Amino acid sequence: MSVTKKKVFISMPMAGLTDEGIRARIDHILGNLAKSLNAPLECINYIDDGVQRTALECLGESLRLMEQSDVIFFAGGWTGARGCMVEH
Repeated sequence: MSVTKKKVFISMPMAGLTDEGIRARIDHILGNLAKSLNAPLECINYIDDGVQRTALECLGESLRLMEQSDVIFFAGGWTGARGCMVEH
C-alpha cells in the first residue's frame, strides 16, 4: 500500500537567490516539515522553467498551486516580500 504524499506550498522570499539557492532552501524547509509533521511531503512550488513571465503571471501560478496544496508554509522573511504578502 502506497502512502499519499501531502502537497506542500512554500511561500518564501526569492529575491537575490539563484535557482540553486531556491531549490536548496525549499529542500531544507521540506525536510524539516516532513520531520515535524511525520508525513511524506511533496513540494508543489512553481519553479522558474526559463520562460520569461511577468511577476503577475508567476504570482497567478503560485496562487493556483496554493489552492491545490494540503499545507502552506510561510518561510522566514515572508513579511518583507511583496509576493509572499499577497499569497498570505
